[in-house]
Amino acid sequence: MRDPSRTLAAFYTVDELSRRHSPVHDRHPLALSATTAAFMVVIASFGRREVSTILPLFLYPCLTLALADVRPAELFRRLASVAPLILAIAALSPVFETAPVRVGPWTIAGGWLSFGSLVVKLTLTVTAAFLLVATAGMGGVARGLRAAGVPRLAVVVLQMTYRYVALLLAEVTTMTRAHELRSGGRRGVDRSVLGPMIGGLLLRSYDRAGRVYDAMSLRGFDGEYRVGQASRFGVPDTLYCLAWLGYFAIVRLVDLAEALGRIANRLAGGML
Repeated sequence: MRDPSRTLAAFYTVDELSRRHSPVHDRHPLALSATTAAFMVVIASFGRREVSTILPLFLYPCLTLALADVRPAELFRRLASVAPLILAIAALSPVFETAPVRVGPWTIAGGWLSFGSLVVKLTLTVTAAFLLVATAGMGGVARGLRAAGVPRLAVVVLQMTYRYVALLLAEVTTMTRAHELRSGGRRGVDRSVLGPMIGGLLLRSYDRAGRVYDAMSLRGFDGEYRVGQASRFGVPDTLYCLAWLGYFAIVRLVDLAEALGRIANRLAGGML
């Protein structure tokens, strides 16, 4: 069982990343949310056996990492936590798709192409989601969703769920640490006390939820979860969206990997 305190620390790290200032952080949340949504739609539009045509899309997360000054280690740590799930989902493709296909001079099962395509797609999707939260923050994502016309109830539920995860992890950390101190320093939780601990966690969570709602009501909560200052959608935000949307359209309509390969072959032939 993973130490919940580490999970809680990783959770707060993402919030700290979103408070920075950079050419990406300073963009309007609607611009970041719209760009990420378009990026995911383009990824999903590729065929199940396309691999090389998707690779140029890696420019978006790579350039965002550089401009937002986010360490690649932060991203790789999150990808490592979901890598087993990604591989488990993609590993079913070679089992069910056994028809042979030609890839250059080689003949392989078509399922391996589907495997590679799924791994690339899921990796890009998880990366884009992490970069959105790490640059806009959950509050910024909520403002972007509200600006895009998403119903207020859906946005409030999303924000409260996100915030409650931190509270739940804090309660789990406290209970786990208390159990370790009372069990002579032995790591882990015995099965004999796992049930009572889950029941206690449910009761503590219910009590915490009541106190959080009372605190919000005393502060004038009227159903609109307001975080941060409202900003205007300016010209830089428009240019940011148009630039990335144009690049995504080019990648979808033109096989850039094949085009670059042909150019490289011509240059190499000319040099020889």
